Amino acid sequence: MSWFTDAPLEELLAALPSLAPPQASPNVAQRRVVVLGGSIGGLAAAACLHAAGFSQIQVFERSSSLLRAGAGIGLDDASVAILKGLGALPSVALQRMRWTEERTPEGRVLTRQPLPYSAALYAEVQHALAALLPEGCVTYGRRATSAEVQQDGTTRVQFQEGPPATCDLLVAADGPRSAFRQHFGSSAMRFAGYFAWRGKVPMNELPERTQAALKEAYPDFGNCLYFVHRPEGGQHAVLYGLGNGLVNWLLYENRPEPLAGPGQTVAAAPKHEVEQLKSTARSRWGEGFGGVIEATPEPFVNDIYDLQDPLPSFANGSMAILGDAAHAITPHMAKGSNLALHDALALAAAAAGAVDVPSMLQAYSEARTQECARCLLLSRHLGRVRSGLHPGCKSSPKDGVSFEALVRSSGMCARTLPTGELFLPVWDFFAQPPARE
Repeated sequence: MSWFTDAPLEELLAALPSLAPPQASPNVAQRRVVVLGGSIGGLAAAACLHAAGFSQIQVFERSSSLLRAGAGIGLDDASVAILKGLGALPSVALQRMRWTEERTPEGRVLTRQPLPYSAALYAEVQHALAALLPEGCVTYGRRATSAEVQQDGTTRVQFQEGPPATCDLLVAADGPRSAFRQHFGSSAMRFAGYFAWRGKVPMNELPERTQAALKEAYPDFGNCLYFVHRPEGGQHAVLYGLGNGLVNWLLYENRPEPLAGPGQTVAAAPKHEVEQLKSTARSRWGEGFGGVIEATPEPFVNDIYDLQDPLPSFANGSMAILGDAAHAITPHMAKGSNLALHDALALAAAAAGAVDVPSMLQAYSEARTQECARCLLLSRHLGRVRSGLHPGCKSSPKDGVSFEALVRSSGMCARTLPTGELFLPVWDFFAQPPARE
């Protein structure tokens, strides 16, 4: 028996260790914290700091409320262990995703390997984290515009509307187009040269023939993250199951210019482009996957960006930066939400032995910058390989050997789970096979 093959999800979650932050040093625990951003990164930071003993936390989110829908995300086992340690797992429907496969629409397998992941809905994770916080901790409809350190060492945050907020520790988790990245060695956003069609649809709403064709072509659907390469390059897709019987998919297409407007990454697709996508789906992606695309009611488009250069530090005095604000990343390692959750745990853990806020944030930065830089650059490399934009890959790789050689040409370690003492319990977990009576 293996954690990657036949162990039931319930058994895996019961055995997976919990990752929770240690108690914060009294030197910092009573400091006032302001978190800018109420997405997964900001809410996870607030939840981890709260669990570590910080009692004065305010979260400001520019949107008017939490998401009610949203797309699917992959959660690595370190992130699941963090959610377990915080007590958030009961509110999140997870789907096992224990293998990953690179293949063609016709079924030719390039590579296949174990993957310590599960899938979930973004909105469910966001709501579960928000529910961990004290009532009134999160304020919606407040867009932060600037922050300035005062003579007494505190930081005053200004908002587009409403009164300023004063704090001893500021966490900028305001997303990939952060207004506060300039405090950490600003790096511009880079359009990757392609966008993604995205969609999800309940399995039970698919026609029976589509369900049958999907299960025949993708026999491990529900326990595998599929990357599907078109032979001519320039297009590749991702297909996997979410909890609650949802089918989630992404289809990447090369494009010289972004589709969404300035400052935006997501857009509704023009009607004629949706019609063309659906009318060619079966011929391009096969009866099963093509039928899923055809049956998806409202696919939307997502321009793909990342940070041009990794930030040299995630700390500046009493300010920290976290999540997509710190390391906006392409989706090809399924790392965006995971890095944010890892950041949040590392931030709170850095408070355990801290003498003051600046030393706490410096320890956090040292724990995370190299790992996040590696993931950012490796994900960019994988996206270029899969999209046919890499100089050595003008078409889809012909076999697993050539694909793996292209991946290794990055010169970077391709490990999935984060390293460091904080995450050792998860690595140790995989060193032991499941016990059976």
